[in-house]
Amino acid sequence: MGTSGLLLAAILSLISGIAGAVDLRVMSSNAMREALHELAPQFEKASGHKVAMTFIGSADIMKRLRAGEGGVDVVILQASSVDELAAAGRVLPGSRVDFARSMIGVAVRSGATKPDVSSGEALKRTLLASKSIVISSGPSGIYLSGLFERMGIPREKVVQTKPGVQSGGVVARGEAEIGFQQVSELLPVKGIDYLGPLSPDVQHVTLFSGGMHTAAADPQVARELMRFLASPAAAPILRAKGMEPVTSAHGNNGVPHFQVEPFWPKPLPNRWILGQVSGIATDRYDRIWVVHRPRSLTERERAAEQVPPRGKCCVAAPPVLVFDQSGNLLFSWGGPGPGYEWPESEHGIFVDAADFVWLAGNGRKDGQLLKFTMDGKFVLQIGRQGSGNDSNSTVRLGSPADVAVDVAAREVFAADGYANRRVAVFDSESGAYKRHWGAYGKTPSDEKTPPYDPATPPALQFANPVHCIRLSAEGLIYVCDRSNDRMQIFRKDGSFVSEHVFEKSTRGTGSVYDLVFSPDRAQRLIYMADGMNGEVRIVDRASKNVLASFGRPGRQAGEFTALHNIAVDRQGNLYTSEVNTGQRIQKFRRLDMQE
Repeated sequence: MGTSGLLLAAILSLISGIAGAVDLRVMSSNAMREALHELAPQFEKASGHKVAMTFIGSADIMKRLRAGEGGVDVVILQASSVDELAAAGRVLPGSRVDFARSMIGVAVRSGATKPDVSSGEALKRTLLASKSIVISSGPSGIYLSGLFERMGIPREKVVQTKPGVQSGGVVARGEAEIGFQQVSELLPVKGIDYLGPLSPDVQHVTLFSGGMHTAAADPQVARELMRFLASPAAAPILRAKGMEPVTSAHGNNGVPHFQVEPFWPKPLPNRWILGQVSGIATDRYDRIWVVHRPRSLTERERAAEQVPPRGKCCVAAPPVLVFDQSGNLLFSWGGPGPGYEWPESEHGIFVDAADFVWLAGNGRKDGQLLKFTMDGKFVLQIGRQGSGNDSNSTVRLGSPADVAVDVAAREVFAADGYANRRVAVFDSESGAYKRHWGAYGKTPSDEKTPPYDPATPPALQFANPVHCIRLSAEGLIYVCDRSNDRMQIFRKDGSFVSEHVFEKSTRGTGSVYDLVFSPDRAQRLIYMADGMNGEVRIVDRASKNVLASFGRPGRQAGEFTALHNIAVDRQGNLYTSEVNTGQRIQKFRRLDMQE
C-alpha cells in the first residue's frame, strides 16, 4: 500500500462514527505550512470535512488569541505556547497533541560560498566573518538571539525579521549573507542553498503541537484532525518537509526526549546568588520550589554583603525560592524564626497535596523536620536539634535528607538520613512518632559498616545517607540508599517488597541520589538522579530496566556538577539541582508526546 493509501486508511480509522461535514478552522505557525498543505487535503478527501487554514507568525497568533479572537478550532504552535494559551483559557486544557520536532537550519544565497557551520566553533567563526545575519521572529530567532550574544556576535550584524517574514526570503534577495530558521521553513525557499541543520552542540529543537480552542465548533472533528497529524501515517510527509514526527506516546521504545533550556531560570533580582542547591520540588500548580544553602557561599561570592562592600555583587538569596515554568522568580522566604529550629544545613524540600511545604536538614546537629505554609508561616516542627545519632529514636531524627507525605493517611515519611539509617514515620498533623524501619524492613543498627564494595553481597543495613523517599500512586515507598547504589521498595507499614541496583560498579558517593515518577496516571517511568556519574537515568518502573540516560559531569548547560535532586512537573519537564560547586538549577523540557 502506498503513502496515499496509508493516509486514507489512517483517516478512515480515526473518523469512523463522525457524521456530517464540518468546516474546520486551523490557525498555524509557518513552520507547519508545507506539511499541512499536503496533509489537510488528504484529511478532507477521506473525511468529507473542510479544513480552512491560516498561517501567520507565532507571535501574531499569540497576540490575536490572547486578545480574544475566535473563529478558530485548532491552534498549531510550539508546545510551550499551546500550554500558555491553555493557562490563559484560550485552548482547552489537556487537549494538546504533539506532532513533530523541528530543528534550526542554515542557508546562504544560491551560488554563494558555503561557509563552515559544522560545529559551534566553526559557526562562531563564520558569523564573525559575515557582514549580515538574519534570524526569524519565531522560536528559533528567540533562541538564536541568546546564542549569538553568548558567542560575542555584534548585535548590529544581526537582523530579526518581522512576524511572518521568512529569513530564507531575505537571504534569497541578497539582503543578508546567512540566514537561520526552522528547517521546514527554509527547504521550500527558492534562491537559497540550504547548508543543513545546526550542529548538535548548538542546536535547539522546537516541539510543534496542536491544541483545541475553547470555542471549537466541533470538538470531535478537531480532535480527530490532531490525532491524524500525530499518527504514523502522517510521518512520511512531516519528515519530507524537514520535521521529525512524533508518532506515538510510546515511540522509540517509550523513551522520552528532553532538551535543556539554557536560559532557565531568569536572572535573580536584588543581586541575589544561589549557594549549594540541596532540594527541588514542584507543586500542583506547576511551580518550582528550591531550597539552597546561603551559608555555603564564600565571602567573595557575597562580596556586596561585606562591610564595607568588597564588590558590586552579590548577596545570598533567601533559602526558599519559588519559580514559574518560564523561570520567573515568584516569591521567596526562609531562615531562622521564632518557634522553630532552622536547619544548620538545608537539605530537601517537598510540597504536599494539601499545599504545605516541608524542609529537612543534614547538619550535624539537625534532627528535625519543618512544616510551613506556602507563604512561609511556621506550622510544625518534628524532632529537635541535638548531638549524636540513634536510628531507633522516637523523639528526634539524625540529619534527615528528604520527606514524602501521605495527606490522606496524615503521615509524613522521612529519609533519615545522613546520621541515622532508616525510614521514620510521623503523624503529619501532630508530629507524633508512629514507626520506623531499616533496610529490608528490619530493625536498623548504628554499628559501623564497611564501605560499599560491588564485589560483596548487598549490605544488610542502609548506608549513610538514606537520601530520598517517594510515595507512588499505589502506595509503595521508594527509598534511595545512595552509597549502596540501590533503591529499595516497601509497603507503607515497612514490609519489604524489592531491591534494585543501578550502576553497581559505582563507588564514591553512590549512584542513586534522588528519584521522581513520570506524571502520567500509571507513573510509567522513574527519573533517577545519579550525582556520582553526573547523569539522569530513565527507568521503566514496571521492569526497573534502564531505558536511557542523559547528561555527564561538566559545567555547561545540560551537564552536571554534583547533581543532587530532581523534580518533574505535570507536563513532564524535569528540573535538577546541584550542590558543591555546581550551585545551580536547570530545566529539561520534554519534547515528545506524552500521555
